[in-house]
Amino acid sequence: MNLKVNIKPQDVYDFNDYFFENSDTIKKALFKNQLIMGASPLAGGIIVVFILISLPFYFLYPGYHKRKYRKEIKKLYSEGKNKGIYGEHEYTIEEDGLLEKTAVNETKQNWNSIEKIVQDKENTYVFINSIQAHVFPKASVIEGNYESFVNEIKKKI
Repeated sequence: MNLKVNIKPQDVYDFNDYFFENSDTIKKALFKNQLIMGASPLAGGIIVVFILISLPFYFLYPGYHKRKYRKEIKKLYSEGKNKGIYGEHEYTIEEDGLLEKTAVNETKQNWNSIEKIVQDKENTYVFINSIQAHVFPKASVIEGNYESFVNEIKKKI
């Protein structure tokens, strides 16, 4: 069974957004930063300052942090040509693993090395470790049946 998709920068950004929103490590760091940013005006000891400055910092910081994270991800991905990341990817389900072919490489992922599969409305992420995944954007399918392909991967795992 084959599936061919065209990975665009937005697909990679969507994966990083998913990772940002669901990573326990990032959630813990964000919470610590929220507390620090929210409590920093307390050093002056003025309650009015706390109310007027600290609370908005506490509630607005997650949005600021996500925008900053996304900006840094875009910068990182713009540093090179990323020939193996963007463009056409052809995936084949084989008995012993998932084969991925691009214009510049060919990679086979054994079934036992896949950690988990996560789906949202627009994408399926097949995690090969805690921070790396094959991205299957539903809207970018060029050839093949998306639902059948994803269901077959789930059966193999």
